[in-house]
Amino acid sequence: MAPNKRMALAGHLDAAQSGMALMIFGLILPMLSLSEELSAVAYLSSIWGYYLIWVGITIESFTGASKAQPMAGAGFSGSVLAERTVYVLEAGGVVLSLISGVQIIVGLTSV
Repeated sequence: MAPNKRMALAGHLDAAQSGMALMIFGLILPMLSLSEELSAVAYLSSIWGYYLIWVGITIESFTGASKAQPMAGAGFSGSVLAERTVYVLEAGGVVLSLISGVQIIVGLTSV
């Protein structure tokens, strides 16, 4: 069992929301007016971004790391390695998700 149950719940909710977003992106991706390369980048960055965030939150719930999400991790602290690993995973996931989101918005506005 995860020591930080609040963070485990956050990871579960993140997985459910990310899964729904990926299904919606998969449905609208063929309708976007993006080049084949940009479409592949949007596809891969959305998948990798959401999975990195989910893995980071899941690791956070088991290691007690709390610096990346101080509200859900209140009262817990992890090792320096766990904190840095989680921060890199979640920050990388956010950047990739932003890249895919911007590409999807651009692809939708130029249809």
